[in-house]
Amino acid sequence: MKKIILFAIIVMGLGSISAQSLLKELRTGYKEVHRLQSTDTLKILAVMVEFQEDRYDATVGNGKFGSVYTQDYGDTIIDPLPHNAAYFSDHLEFAKNYYKKVSNGKVNIAYNVLPEVLTVSKYMRDYIPVYNSNDFTPLGNFAKEVWELADKKFANVRFSDYDLFVIFHAGVSSGIDLGSFTIDRNLPSIYLSPGSLKKIFGDQFNGFPVQNNSALINNTILMPETESRESTDIEGTIHLDEFSINGFLVSNIGSYLGLPDLLDTETGKSAIGRFGLMDSQGLNASFGMFPPEPSPWEKMYLGWEQPITVPLEDERIGIATRLSAVFNDTTLIKIPISSSEYFLVENRQQDARKDFVKITCKRSGSIYTKIVHPDSLGVYYITPDSLNGGVVIDVDEFDASVPGNGLVIWHIDENIINQNIADNRINAGDVKGVYVEEADGIFDIGQSFFTIFGDQVIGEGSNEDFWYKGNPAELYTNRFSSDTKPNSNSDTGAKSLITLENFSGISNNMSFDIKYGDELIKKIETTQTQFSSPLSISVPYNGFNTFNVLDGNKLLRLEGNSPKVLDLPRFSNIKQASISYEGSEYILGSVDDTVKFYIKSTATDLYGNFSIGTEITSPFVITIDNNELYGIAGTKDGSLIRIKLKSLEGNKDGYQYSISKIADDEITQMCKPFNDNSGYFSAITKTSVVDASSNKVVLPYNTIKAEMVYDWNRNNYSTIILTNNKRFYIINNGSIISEFEVESSGIVNNFSMLLDNKLGKQFIVLNNFGRIVVYNLNGSIVDNFPLNYSDVFNYTSTPITADINGDLVTDIIAISYNGNLHAFDGKTGKEIEPFPITVGVSSTVMPFIYKYSSPLSGSPVDLQAIAVIDKNNYLHSWIIGTNGQPNWGSEFGNSMNNSTVKVNQSEQVTSDFFPVDKAYNWPNPVYGSATNIRCYVDENSQVTIKIFDLTGDLVDQIESRAVGGFDNDIKWNVSNIQSGIYYAHLEVLSDSGKSASKIIKIAVIK
Repeated sequence: MKKIILFAIIVMGLGSISAQSLLKELRTGYKEVHRLQSTDTLKILAVMVEFQEDRYDATVGNGKFGSVYTQDYGDTIIDPLPHNAAYFSDHLEFAKNYYKKVSNGKVNIAYNVLPEVLTVSKYMRDYIPVYNSNDFTPLGNFAKEVWELADKKFANVRFSDYDLFVIFHAGVSSGIDLGSFTIDRNLPSIYLSPGSLKKIFGDQFNGFPVQNNSALINNTILMPETESRESTDIEGTIHLDEFSINGFLVSNIGSYLGLPDLLDTETGKSAIGRFGLMDSQGLNASFGMFPPEPSPWEKMYLGWEQPITVPLEDERIGIATRLSAVFNDTTLIKIPISSSEYFLVENRQQDARKDFVKITCKRSGSIYTKIVHPDSLGVYYITPDSLNGGVVIDVDEFDASVPGNGLVIWHIDENIINQNIADNRINAGDVKGVYVEEADGIFDIGQSFFTIFGDQVIGEGSNEDFWYKGNPAELYTNRFSSDTKPNSNSDTGAKSLITLENFSGISNNMSFDIKYGDELIKKIETTQTQFSSPLSISVPYNGFNTFNVLDGNKLLRLEGNSPKVLDLPRFSNIKQASISYEGSEYILGSVDDTVKFYIKSTATDLYGNFSIGTEITSPFVITIDNNELYGIAGTKDGSLIRIKLKSLEGNKDGYQYSISKIADDEITQMCKPFNDNSGYFSAITKTSVVDASSNKVVLPYNTIKAEMVYDWNRNNYSTIILTNNKRFYIINNGSIISEFEVESSGIVNNFSMLLDNKLGKQFIVLNNFGRIVVYNLNGSIVDNFPLNYSDVFNYTSTPITADINGDLVTDIIAISYNGNLHAFDGKTGKEIEPFPITVGVSSTVMPFIYKYSSPLSGSPVDLQAIAVIDKNNYLHSWIIGTNGQPNWGSEFGNSMNNSTVKVNQSEQVTSDFFPVDKAYNWPNPVYGSATNIRCYVDENSQVTIKIFDLTGDLVDQIESRAVGGFDNDIKWNVSNIQSGIYYAHLEVLSDSGKSASKIIKIAVIK
């Protein structure tokens, strides 16, 4: 059972006036971060302020110090009377001690409380905004009046010597709600930053002028004299509910230092509980007497602590508490989920020194130390009754206020933080930027509950939220992975492939095992790079984990997890080609008329270039002809350059290349198999296609992209061309055998190929305005596609294809806008386990599939791997642990830019002329303006479709042609058709005289 606060809901704002409005309106844009070093001192000046005397039900007290109580409670309560300069100095002493310890000496505080009380001109309620108003001028006017009075009263004070200014005023704040339903007109406890004061007084505001305009006060903390207040039970008995102002004070100082709120600023509810400082439950931990240490993210944000990032290796990790750590001990680790999301793991112990909790208090001018013991479960829960009264000025271990002991796993999402920090909304809403992975599997921090007495309480965390062996929580399994509760998935829902397990028992030195990946996929690379505008990525065919990235026109080469190892400027204006062959690696590029090359082998590391006298306009293609390795490319004048790559290594014969004229205009792309002695190729110009047999096809539109397929069944090559009007042309032996236009509301500028070797079929895969669509070569969308997802799952760049799970079915891999890498079965369209996996942020560069040589059992084993560059310019790669094969693994198919795939001989050839089970219409029912009537024929055929209503009347008739060997879609426009049931009589007649028919039932609903 969770231990929860039974006494208060912290809202850090204007109570029923609307805490949320105050947080959003006043605490946004306040990111003046003050990162102090150990040599710096934060100087605080405080004044005491009373209001005009007033008895008003919506405020506590009469506006004067000491008037909040109706009875004399003596000095045995926390924060007892008198509330004078010495009393407020004691609270600032607590803040001094707190920050020196939790910052590891980086924050030193000096303070001065001015000795005389100031009295403002109005009642407290007059400085509160009107109910439901967004005009917070009254708060600003309160601060303005106070500092004007202070300037007059304390002429000898040098205001310019101070950094932070505090107003301690009579009464309580609106920051604690004890469940009453009265309107709250108490002042909020809040930090008014320069940014929030500008929101009140305008952008021209630079501070309140003091000392004859020689100094400006541009910030103010508003603090009440106490947070304790009286309440009356149903029998009329008055009780004192004791709360200290220490928590609010150090939290507001944290705001000055630059820490954003970590509660849900939309609702005022807790988000991280008692695991950090900048949360409603954290600052009021131990009844406000002392908060826990800030969360590790807060410390990192202020530069107080840096985690150790663990490598992508399976190992056992040890973590010590900060107070018990010795030299070389690790106290905080970072486990990257992606380039923008990660886990932080720390060891929090309430009593790391094992000497019980020692609390130092000041009462009636004397200092005493109280030793507090844990409860029967070994957990500290410190209440005012634990002490003998007075002001808490120090604690030996502030983490006595965390709700238990063990390892804490934090989930940090920098995407959410960066998007929301300016508006102070890091943890607003359902998806939060900083939160605790609650080990008991019940996410109830910040959730509201009701006691049997009807009192509302808030979950703040418990000992069962820590990770340790023996955790008694019902859902706890001593394991944190994709299938546990909570799970280790990304905030996007994609899998992180991270498992933490076998947590040790509670101690100052705890440990656990970390594992990456599962049986199919394992991450091997996450490298922050220096890319500025990456365009493409490749890994040499038959190469190892070496990445060649074209960044603008520079070639950057990275090896494994190492930083950049090679930077070749002006290497290529078009995508590079690369291969690892017979012990040497070759990379080709071009700039204008200059061939650029890089060769790496055991004997040489050579970077060179030479001019051919004519501009190279297509990417190089690497191929083997007659057992020789060549690079070929097209030129602006329609020529083909052919370079013998061995000659680039500087032998006595010099660079060996030939140039031959093959086209009339600029060649934009070459398609040629890697190892095919037939010599066949396709050269694509801006408006035509030319092949090795000098066949030429002129197209009516400009070409964008070409890919070539070798069909084993027909023993020939077909070239597939995408043109700039979203139209595809399939060309074979100099003739257009099929053409179709893609319906899309966006630009279609690229595509990939998907092969079905069992059926001997090839398909076109493209990103159609964020949707993955698969077409046959006749333009019909294949079954189970397109993949329709919500906007957040729409896809960027062009998908790639490969058999990634070894089931002999080609799969489709794509990155979505929310940074998830998806993999879908090419037949069913279903997601493949364990996908999706997280990249973190999206990518505009096509992913790349390559062969990875992994040493297993002492001998290299070729596995597949996927490489991705995200928008944060991190390079990621994963091993796919199967013997599946790449299909179309990059922009031009592979690292050699061959733009060619081969369809194996069909194992399952459809022998029926007209399979009736492949004749149907989609969608059905028809809700839109059209439906597609689909049929398959194995020969070119004439199709006649007669459509009848239920009375037998002919409603429509369609004549069309069907291409043999393909599914064919024939559109029926139902714009002028009424709702109802219709029968489509489908008749096909092949050119050789075969015939068949089928009746299809169609429902039209409008």
